[in-house]
Amino acid sequence: MKREKRAKSRMLALLLALSMVFSVFYISPQTARVYAADAQPVVCYGVHAQTYGWMAQKKNGAVAGTVGKRVEALTICLNTKGAKAADGTALTGGIKYRAHVQSVGWMKPVTQKANGKTVKNNIASGIYTGTTGKGYRMEAVEISLTGKMALEYDILYRVYVQKNGWMPWCRNGLTAGTIGESKQIEMIEIKLMKKLPSNAVAKLTGKGHIQTIGWLRQGTITMGSNKSLVLGTTGKGLRLEAIKMVLTLKNVSGDILTSTHVQGKGWKQSVGNAKVSGSIGKGLRIEAVKFKLTGQLAEYYDIWYRAHTQTFGWLDWTSNGAAAGTEGISKRIEAIEVKILPKGSAAPGSTKRPFVKGYEDNWQTLPGALSLVVNKQANVVVAYKGSVPIRAMLCSTGLATPTGTYNTPNKFRWLGLVGPSYGQYCTQIYGDFLFHSVPYESRDNRTLMTDEYNKLGTTCSHGCIRLCVADAKWIYDNCPLGTKVELRDSSDPGPLGKPSLTKLPASQTWDPTDPEIK
Repeated sequence: MKREKRAKSRMLALLLALSMVFSVFYISPQTARVYAADAQPVVCYGVHAQTYGWMAQKKNGAVAGTVGKRVEALTICLNTKGAKAADGTALTGGIKYRAHVQSVGWMKPVTQKANGKTVKNNIASGIYTGTTGKGYRMEAVEISLTGKMALEYDILYRVYVQKNGWMPWCRNGLTAGTIGESKQIEMIEIKLMKKLPSNAVAKLTGKGHIQTIGWLRQGTITMGSNKSLVLGTTGKGLRLEAIKMVLTLKNVSGDILTSTHVQGKGWKQSVGNAKVSGSIGKGLRIEAVKFKLTGQLAEYYDIWYRAHTQTFGWLDWTSNGAAAGTEGISKRIEAIEVKILPKGSAAPGSTKRPFVKGYEDNWQTLPGALSLVVNKQANVVVAYKGSVPIRAMLCSTGLATPTGTYNTPNKFRWLGLVGPSYGQYCTQIYGDFLFHSVPYESRDNRTLMTDEYNKLGTTCSHGCIRLCVADAKWIYDNCPLGTKVELRDSSDPGPLGKPSLTKLPASQTWDPTDPEIK
């Protein structure tokens, strides 16, 4: 009896052990389908670098290459790892890439199926773009997907370029790097990103609080549509005082962060969806702005924006948390244009000059002496501290205004001019040529010649350099005798642009910038 019980116990133990072993090695069809659905393709790549030769394989966004050494060749492999397409069939396709190489130009594209080969396999088979053994630098690269891979995934890549640093992300065949600048690629990152589901929706609505107008709802854009959202006004000289960005999301997560640089306050802390950034009811201008996406939005989209500012008009585009507008030169933002494009898309326009930072508020801390440059044809005076431009001033020169370099010998609080007329805050350049205010009928700052004030920015003086009172006083107060003045026959207004002018009504006979007018 006891032997029978022991035999049954051994049999049960054996069956249990067998079932455990079977469970380890057996995967049900249902489980296999889940594993296949969860499988993600992988991109692997390697670079041939100056002095190093072929470097170790990298994958999924890791950095390949090293600072200071040129990339000479690039090889890329794609492996779908059993992933399925949306229709349940095999995720087929491949990758295509080419390089722009020193002395060669664009090379013939390399096309390869998603066959799971490694970088070592490709090197052994001679599958790469670029050159080896010639010392030629790679300057640009284009990478794209093919087949079903291109329908369900995007490929993103960026390069680190000599002197430029990391360039913006590119996607799906766009050019990353430089052409015609003789600059080498030193590092590269490549990654795959699954496209958002077709039922994902992301919309952005913007409102601007505008001087004299108040809140103005100014439209909605769907992300990725290439349409623009414009907040504020242009051509009216009205400051933008506050902005509110409102996101509407479906089947995608994320937020939009907004930060503004406000007159007299500096950069304000970032605020999220539907929150106000700036100020209301205080008459303060926004001078610069930053936008940034978070969550899935940041993974799939870039937010691009540019600012329309006093003096400069539309500055260039920037993106993803960088500053747009001005700082330190007391210029208002009048409008902002925003686009939200698929991650790695080309910039909407030039990105050369999105932000101008001056030192008008703290220029005294800069090294070097003050100097003044007068650009006659542009009718702009630029003040420099050392080599740094700190203030641009609208002026009126004349046909008789000389050119050359001089040093200021005298100053006069009021001085009689031709006409007869009188000028405030006069600084002599040489001889009868001076910086001075727009002329007055008498030594009374309420007898301004209004029609002459309204000509500021044009060539209309008798040869002196006419300025508004604030600018004439700034030179009078800050530039010591002996200050260098360079008079140029130039139509270029200089690095800070040409200031704008708000004209006065005929009945107004005082300069609105005069600090003595209360």
